[in-house]
Amino acid sequence: MAMTPDEAAAEIARPIGSIGARFMFDPGTYATAAEHGYSGLDFYFAGRCGVLGDAHADVATAALGFFERDTVATLWNQGIAVEGAAQASQRFGAACGEWGRTHFGADIDYAELCELADRAIAAAPIAGVSLFAGWRQVEPPSDDKGGAAHRLNLLREFRGGVHLMAVISAGVLPFEAVLAKGGPANAQLFGHSEPYPDVSHLAAVLDEIEETTDLLAGAPLAVLDDDERQRFVDLVAATRAGLI
Repeated sequence: MAMTPDEAAAEIARPIGSIGARFMFDPGTYATAAEHGYSGLDFYFAGRCGVLGDAHADVATAALGFFERDTVATLWNQGIAVEGAAQASQRFGAACGEWGRTHFGADIDYAELCELADRAIAAAPIAGVSLFAGWRQVEPPSDDKGGAAHRLNLLREFRGGVHLMAVISAGVLPFEAVLAKGGPANAQLFGHSEPYPDVSHLAAVLDEIEETTDLLAGAPLAVLDDDERQRFVDLVAATRAGLI
């Protein structure tokens, strides 16, 4: 049976999310940035959100959605003070490409992955997904591994943006979703401090939110035919399984 766009979106969500997390939590990502004056997570916030321009911290907070406002403000302002938002995003994109070159395994057709991803990315709607829209304007690395890392990270931004839409449309605060999904440890990761409310009643709602997210995240994949969609899912899974 052919895989629908939302089913394909559900299949690639975990591997794409995992690849992005591996890149963004890799100490090597920040070691090079430190040579240019960044001190740590300021590079994450300025680099990831730098495509928004030298905006007020609230603009970055709005785009990210799930991070605590003061945490974003502190690290965003600190990060863009180093060399500006545009240069931070260029450096972050370069770090993503380099991470792919270093960590993506062999014997995977990354050129085909890039071609299929490009078609999906071009077909994606941009309403409400500002980070995706910003990163779509950034030229990807010209090599296959670096280019694949860039494109998968771009699709990760798309899913993150529509997930935020799904959370809000369900009547759930982004902070509540963070807490309900991963408990206090997850809340702390996103900069939220105690006291934490009881969110046990949101368990069923989270399942509905994921279904809505899959539906929205599947929209770009509708441009691929059934065979192409399955091939793309297989390539993404192979990329995650083959990480070095």
